[in-house]
Amino acid sequence: MVSVNTLCKNILNVKNTVVEDSCFYSDPDGVKHIRIKARPNKWHGNDCPFCHKPCPVYDRHSRCPRTWRGLDAGGILVEVEYQTHRIRCPEHGVYVADVPWDYPCSGFTKEFDLTVAWLATYLPGSTVSEYMRVDWQTVGNCVNRALNDLEPEQAATATALVGKNAMSGFLALMNAAPADITWLISRLWKMNITTIFFLVMAINVSAWSR
Repeated sequence: MVSVNTLCKNILNVKNTVVEDSCFYSDPDGVKHIRIKARPNKWHGNDCPFCHKPCPVYDRHSRCPRTWRGLDAGGILVEVEYQTHRIRCPEHGVYVADVPWDYPCSGFTKEFDLTVAWLATYLPGSTVSEYMRVDWQTVGNCVNRALNDLEPEQAATATALVGKNAMSGFLALMNAAPADITWLISRLWKMNITTIFFLVMAINVSAWSR
């Protein structure tokens, strides 16, 4: 039989992480939560969140632990708790040290951001928002954070969208500037009907993701 900590680590589905403890509780609305107290392992405790290189410690752990929202497990809201600290990266400066389960500046786990971003490519924003129990703005933020992992070869400019498949165009457009979107509309005549469908869908999503 596996231990509770091993089960929690499998729920998080992350590497380089040590689970120290966990607890169950219910909030005033009756929603059940599991809070997992985790930390990076000793080899990744002082990594830069951008270049992922080990860096000197800048200050001590914060007094109040930080909490991240994870993917629900069987209807139970999953949370990750850890007392963060800052590091000084020679290249990027002073930042909160990286943790294996999130993207920089995110209040959610990577699995959560990726799931929201994937759903947003197929479902209306209101549906994703309700299903994942987050607001529309959060859906847009999740998409922006996870975009490169979903489509590593996304177009660097709006011009690169022309001629790509519909899904690649959709994902790249999610991160495009309003001026690029306007320019693309004027080029619709060069695209097939499937690409046009995803373009219109992406314009609607990009409006509420900003």
